Amino acid sequence: MNIRDLVLYFALKYEGDFNRIYDALSNKEKFDGEALCKMKEQLDCQYISIFDEEYPSGLRKINCPPFVLFYKGNIDLLDEKTLCLITPESNHSTQELLNQFVDDMIEDDEFVLVKPHRSSLDDYAVKTIKIMDRGISFYGDVDNINTLVFSEYPYYVEPPKKYLPFSYRIVSGLADKIVMAQCYDTNEDIMALAYAIEQNKDVYMIGNEYELYDILNQQKIKHIENYGELESAV
Repeated sequence: MNIRDLVLYFALKYEGDFNRIYDALSNKEKFDGEALCKMKEQLDCQYISIFDEEYPSGLRKINCPPFVLFYKGNIDLLDEKTLCLITPESNHSTQELLNQFVDDMIEDDEFVLVKPHRSSLDDYAVKTIKIMDRGISFYGDVDNINTLVFSEYPYYVEPPKKYLPFSYRIVSGLADKIVMAQCYDTNEDIMALAYAIEQNKDVYMIGNEYELYDILNQQKIKHIENYGELESAV
């Protein structure tokens, strides 16, 4: 047994539940190598552990980093600069801003797009890292070198709804910059911003519909109108 197998065993046994995995490791729960082999046979994806060199450096710096990440797609996308777009369902004017923002981003070809899997953003023709908030098996096969899909949950696991915002710590942790649009006082928006600020990320608001802007630390959040203002906003 090695440490990589140990964390994988508990990640599979406890279906990606961070707290239960942490408790099992802390309490030195018994490892079952035979059970691990059987569980690994059911995986339809690749995985990396926090003890692997390939593990994203940004996630090592956050609170509660996933012990294991299950993934499909091109892991080499982790080597590129990343930008996260977070938005709920947007109205027409905000959608136009977002479409233009992404068009400029694609033309610039500087960032890989990081986004929650449940994002209302369309699937743009851009290199993308998607973060699932449920089991990785819900996502089909990935045969596109421009796509990487992550989840801390294996198989077809459906975590309790109260845990869904927890995945935003991964979204934020993987992104060099965070851009949010039409942000309202919802659980997901608050958690996404809270994780980004906690992780000391560069956070930007685009458009003019953001109720949260006035109640959060404005010194931590920069308002921009377009992609070109990303670099000039300091």
